[in-house]
Amino acid sequence: MKRQLAYQIGYVIAAVAFGAPASAAGIATVTDVVNDGYRTPPGHEEQTAKRADELVQNEALRTDDESSIQVTFVDGSELRVEAESEMVLSDYVFDGAASKGLINLNDGLFHFTSNGKPDQGVKLKTPVATIGVRGTEFLVHVDGNDVTIIDIMSGAVEAKPNGTGQPITCVGGQSILIAGPNEDAMCGDLGSFSAAAGSPGRDRNKPEPGHGGQNDRPERPEPPKPDPERIRIKGRAAAARPCCSPTRSRSKSADRIEAMGGGDLRPSHFSLWCVWHHCTADAAVSRTKS
Repeated sequence: MKRQLAYQIGYVIAAVAFGAPASAAGIATVTDVVNDGYRTPPGHEEQTAKRADELVQNEALRTDDESSIQVTFVDGSELRVEAESEMVLSDYVFDGAASKGLINLNDGLFHFTSNGKPDQGVKLKTPVATIGVRGTEFLVHVDGNDVTIIDIMSGAVEAKPNGTGQPITCVGGQSILIAGPNEDAMCGDLGSFSAAAGSPGRDRNKPEPGHGGQNDRPERPEPPKPDPERIRIKGRAAAARPCCSPTRSRSKSADRIEAMGGGDLRPSHFSLWCVWHHCTADAAVSRTKS
């Protein structure tokens, strides 16, 4: 009995002297919080996320309406958790040469940037697909267990459905649609799936238009003409549509969603969707005409 007690005391002393297990080591840091963001370390209650918080393996993150959390990983790559989103940092390791890890994106909108780091070993997993990263920047729209849409700004992304669906690799300027774990992944032009496929953030209790047949589908209104005002997005000038102001106002965004064909998007996600999909598209059209 005394010997067993001595072993237990020795274990406690060793734990205090040498620190927590490797699994509790920090894998990322909170670098920005807008409004209401929350973190849940493993074995603890949910708490408010604050700038400079160190995040560990299996820590969960959640954001409320009009809120976001910016996370920087040990290799310098970044992930922004946009409004009304949930995720879990399952694992992330950087050995000085390359990164590997698994991040579970459960629901919402996420913006990943590798910042040129060798991150081929990093996987982002949604309920319907697993995303392989190849030195890139992209948005991931996760509609719970239903649909995942990936908008690739640069680099390349491999998307593999979690069931029997066939994988696909697409590059910057394209979007990927995974309509279910047993559906083949599809490539399309940037932004081509976000309104057509039932975008993340829709009200699941509200029936979508067009399900009763061709005659039930309302005509899509003509999009507004591009505004001559120029704005700068990620270092590139783009001809701005009226919705592409930098505002994150719910009311202004909500008024423009239907007119732009994005009626299923959450208003809090819409301004970001509009800027990336429509403003960049306008710039591409302008370059083609010139």
